[in-house]
Amino acid sequence: GFTPEGLTRTQASLSGAHRLSRDHEISYLIASTRGRLSNAHGLLPDGTPISYQDSTDAVATSFQFNYRWKQLKAFMSFQEENTDVSDALHQVLFRNVLFGAEYRRTLSKSLELTAKLVHADQSPWFHLNTTNTDELATNAENQRTSASLFLSYKPTNWLNLRVGAQAYHQRTRFQVNTPEAIFSLNGTPALAMNDGAAFAEATIHGVWGNLTAGQRVEH
Repeated sequence: GFTPEGLTRTQASLSGAHRLSRDHEISYLIASTRGRLSNAHGLLPDGTPISYQDSTDAVATSFQFNYRWKQLKAFMSFQEENTDVSDALHQVLFRNVLFGAEYRRTLSKSLELTAKLVHADQSPWFHLNTTNTDELATNAENQRTSASLFLSYKPTNWLNLRVGAQAYHQRTRFQVNTPEAIFSLNGTPALAMNDGAAFAEATIHGVWGNLTAGQRVEH
């Protein structure tokens, strides 16, 4: 991509899907992006000139892989972006790693069971190449493991009933042990959360749209 001020960004990607046999299938995506989001120049409210070339420079990489065997699907996803922060010497890193599995089983012509397990490992807004204690104090890692189980029943074309349960365990931890890097909720550098929910819903499909009603209980 180009603007009158020069090159903005370059992106390359490779993707594909291949059926290995009747029961086996894979798909994948590899992508890399490098460059700036903007080359524009402007003025701050106080009249200070600003160049967006300095604050939108980024390098992003992503990878996805999916595998299917009969009714079982396994997947993995990796995304990372490294962004310069204006004229500062440090960068900010965003990283997401996700992998899991999903299983679908047709119990009858109108009854289907779906189970899913996912684990995510994240580094949100992670400062690099800096010695600033305030910036380092915000560096945290977040991990979440979630599971769900759904049962769908469709007795007719116009009615769909679904019940299910969901749960997750999440843990977030600051990387440095300083007085600034603590959660106010418990006064420690780590925080864990557990969540469980059950729900039931009904959907009616009509000519003019869909009508859905449901109830959810969560703790």
